[in-house]
Amino acid sequence: MTSRPYRSAVRQDAQAETMRRIVTATVALHAEKGPLTTTHAEIAERAGVSIPTVYKHFPTRADLLPHCMAEARRGAPGIDGAAILAEPDAGRRIARLVEALCAVHEYYAPWLRWSYADAAQLPELAAALKAREAERGALIRAAIAPAFHGRPPRAQLALCRTLLDFPLLFHTGPRKLFPLVSEAIASVLPVASLAYVAFSHVESDECGALNDFLAAAPNAVPVCSQVAANVSINDLADRPARALADGEVLALGRHRLRWIDAPHVPHGWECGFAFEEVTRTLLCGDLFTQPGHANPALTEGDILGPSEAFRGQMDYFAHARDASRHFERIAATDPATLACMHGSAWRGNGAALLRELAASVARAA
Repeated sequence: MTSRPYRSAVRQDAQAETMRRIVTATVALHAEKGPLTTTHAEIAERAGVSIPTVYKHFPTRADLLPHCMAEARRGAPGIDGAAILAEPDAGRRIARLVEALCAVHEYYAPWLRWSYADAAQLPELAAALKAREAERGALIRAAIAPAFHGRPPRAQLALCRTLLDFPLLFHTGPRKLFPLVSEAIASVLPVASLAYVAFSHVESDECGALNDFLAAAPNAVPVCSQVAANVSINDLADRPARALADGEVLALGRHRLRWIDAPHVPHGWECGFAFEEVTRTLLCGDLFTQPGHANPALTEGDILGPSEAFRGQMDYFAHARDASRHFERIAATDPATLACMHGSAWRGNGAALLRELAASVARAA
């Protein structure tokens, strides 16, 4: 009779260790592929347990997700809000806040690249992200409130939230359209708050208004491929470029932009594309160019047919020998949204649609 408590304690310790292994494995998988596509079978393999064991402890994704979020939080760098708010100098207070938030963004980056997209189908994750944003907003408000006698204007709060990220504009539009484009941007955020002005390749509609935006946003930096910077932009632009290497990631606070070199796809030696890892959005330049002026902003309908019909009339592809390899590298990002420069943005299986485009271009070569 006296041995039962011992066996019970051993059993409890073993169960706790099994659960810990399952949660640790799941947290790693969520960083690699996101919670929505992580399966119990993959968790079991990574944790070194059977699939029924995973289901025994965590029957559903909803049962497992809170434990995973708690485990991820345990390793996150802390934000000492009290120490930040106790700093009497406003400039140093904001600087400490920015430093702390950037450290948190950097830590969570592997998970955030999936979280915002997956949250649309995972209410528990959406609620956690909303709470995180509310906590962040409250700290920002408290940090800037003393400068406004405790009541910071709504516009100032919005600006500070923006500035604690690093806004990036992809494509400037032609120089003569700068007034219209800048007016549209100003309806979302102050043009002066832009940190980066990026583009796929050197062409009037891509970067014609670059210097106008650099003048309107005094701290903004041009972002482009290394070839574009060395051959053109460091001479054409009023400010030196941030030249991104293939695969390099530009941290934007909550967002992360990965550069993908793609020379001559569709055209231009210096061409490349940017993939935003958190929302899984491919900023895909001239790919899927659709004619017309009445296209919806975002669609799940057919954009390949109209874009290929347009290319049949005016083929703007260089048909380089290694185009297929570059298409496959772009498709491997597995985008959920294709942000087209010309025509509607598209939502769906971006990898599959990019491969369809690659096959169509190859047939026409």
